[in-house]
Amino acid sequence: MLASNILAYQDFLQDSPEPIQLRLAMVRRFEEIKNITQVAQEFQTTRKTVRKWVRRFKGALSSLKNHSRAPKEPHQYLQARTQELVVQFRNDYPSLGYDYIHHYLLKQGHKEIPSKKSCYAIWRKHGLLPPRRTKQEKKKDLRAIKAKYKPFEKMQIDVKELRDIPNILDQSLSLGLIGQRELPNPYGLPMYQYTARDIKTGALFVTLAYEHTRHTAAIFADRVLTHLANHGIVPRVIQTDNGTEFVNTRNALDTESLFVQIITRNGQTKHRRIPPGAKTWQSDVETSHWIIEREFYDTVTVNSDRNMITKLRAYQWGFNVMRKNGYKGNKTPLEILREEPDQNYATLSQTILDFPTCILDEKFHAFIQGGYHVGLPTKKLKPCTKVHSFALACLGQ
Repeated sequence: MLASNILAYQDFLQDSPEPIQLRLAMVRRFEEIKNITQVAQEFQTTRKTVRKWVRRFKGALSSLKNHSRAPKEPHQYLQARTQELVVQFRNDYPSLGYDYIHHYLLKQGHKEIPSKKSCYAIWRKHGLLPPRRTKQEKKKDLRAIKAKYKPFEKMQIDVKELRDIPNILDQSLSLGLIGQRELPNPYGLPMYQYTARDIKTGALFVTLAYEHTRHTAAIFADRVLTHLANHGIVPRVIQTDNGTEFVNTRNALDTESLFVQIITRNGQTKHRRIPPGAKTWQSDVETSHWIIEREFYDTVTVNSDRNMITKLRAYQWGFNVMRKNGYKGNKTPLEILREEPDQNYATLSQTILDFPTCILDEKFHAFIQGGYHVGLPTKKLKPCTKVHSFALACLGQ
């Protein structure tokens, strides 16, 4: 018997499509009083429902489950000729999809047009659809493609903002208040990380900057290429997204942005942009951002920007030499480099994995002295530091 007259049998059906225990209680109650009407009143349902479950009960709980409502002999809506033509179309044109079925059937003098779902069901039944690959299978395919590259042949560059990391933001604001007499800046620590990652070995090159501008991106690219060139390596492709620090968004066809000029000045390295919105094309460098946030920024304690640079370089060295990457066969970037069949790469000094981290804003003077033209930054510079004041003077502002 129900514990309350408030809840009816239909209320239980809303919570569970098969309230088997309630149906069993209904059957037991009928066996006790042998009165269909009274049982229906107690369980607040119809006499028809009580009779149905009393009749179905065979002594096992499985007998109180819902019966399938699917038709035992489903009607075949498509003619046999239509199915034959759908199969023939797939065999003749395996690269064409459903959108061409209508024209094909009319050309064959057949006017019955099946639905898209019906066509794919027929193709699947006859084994004419390629099996669906799981996400893990697709990842394996990507690993095989990336393994064909030479070390440092293709690198991805991106920028990570550190303002949304509570641990870093809290320390940065505290240090900014301490030094506000000399540096009226609310941030005492660099708020941007510039990252370059090799897709073959997974090697990581990182550094920091206070400003997110075109000149800091160009300085970073210059330092990365110079570091690799010192070891006799020239990348074939540098890939970035479509951020204003990398490309001239005012003219999408303009390839003369400062960053692109630095990348392509050696005549051997090409700059490649990902399609708009295709963030998965930068998966290697984006994954490293998630890893470094979890393993470094969420836990590190620093007392100055110099201290932060020192600890970041130590983390970078551990990432490249000691940290095993499960995605790349549970090997470190150094191990992958040493296993390269080409001995010109396998015998490279491990110092290639020790990229000199720095604060990019402070390298602006040396960059100008190198003879490279620096365009206007994407954001207005704040004339509050010596570096920024010098930059404005060089730009004639």
